Amino acid sequence: GKRARFSSQGDHRIAMAMTVFAMANQGGEVEGVQCVHKSYPQFFNHLLRLEAKLYLSDDDESLK
Repeated sequence: GKRARFSSQGDHRIAMAMTVFAMANQGGEVEGVQCVHKSYPQFFNHLLRLEAKLYLSDDDESLK
């Protein structure tokens, strides 16, 4: 099926909430997750350590 696409609108809280929502609903895409670095730089690393199934774009500088 088609996956949902969300925009964080540059808000780190929306980016984190929509990431968790997308994971709970078998996937989705959240655009603009770079803003998460502002408040929780290790957010995606911590999710991955919990064995979350995430696809992280290579062009997202905050995830490197």
